[in-house]
Amino acid sequence: MFIKSSVTKNSRCALPDTCSTPRRENYAKSRNWQGGIEMSSWKTRLLLVLTSVLLLSGSAATAAERASDFKITKAQFTQQKPEIKIAYPQLSGLPDAAVQKKLNHLFRKAAQYQPQPDSRPLVTYINEYKITLRHGSILNVLYDNYEFTGGAHGMSHRKSLLLNLQDGTRYALKDLFQPGVDYVTEISDVIKQQDKTHVLDTFHPFEKIDPDEGFFLTPEYLVIYFPPIKYTPYYMSFQNFQIPYAKLSNILKPEWRLS
Repeated sequence: MFIKSSVTKNSRCALPDTCSTPRRENYAKSRNWQGGIEMSSWKTRLLLVLTSVLLLSGSAATAAERASDFKITKAQFTQQKPEIKIAYPQLSGLPDAAVQKKLNHLFRKAAQYQPQPDSRPLVTYINEYKITLRHGSILNVLYDNYEFTGGAHGMSHRKSLLLNLQDGTRYALKDLFQPGVDYVTEISDVIKQQDKTHVLDTFHPFEKIDPDEGFFLTPEYLVIYFPPIKYTPYYMSFQNFQIPYAKLSNILKPEWRLS
């Protein structure tokens, strides 16, 4: 018995497998064309995303490069009575004028004599500085000053300013390390190894540094310093301990592994 197909020339195919050969070919071509459009659209979106990322990265790199292109001049002030001699850096050429103004004010203020409430009249105050690190947009300025108000001897002080010239951020010691790490113990252990003559045990046994201990950076080292009288007699001045970055590479943030 002959059964007539239910698919006629004028009927529409519900599925491509039930269509005649020309219709199947047309359907396949249509799907391929649509798939090509979808693939092209997907590639276009991906290309746009990658381009945006590259542009943002390039902008950040360009900003950092601009922040590293600056000049440092030495500003000075002298006075005879009381004797005051101060020097401090001043920046020019930073891309952000507000940041430049903020940092120059910080440098000027940090160099000035800061009397304590119970201080005797000042006789002599001398402040000098040096740049210990200039690395891209990172700058470390180290102040050393001496004040004399009478008595057997004066007092020496030190202040370190580790700064980001892009946004004016000042970094503390803890900012160099990954969150949650015990950097105090790690640094203290290295210092104990270096202090072979036990200089830091002069007054009492050295146990560990303070979380905000004085420090500065050089291209090769993290330097921890202790002021006179804290662990050693005044005549021994500052005690500096140079710690290679490689010694702390497992706890430093990647951007602070400078060598």
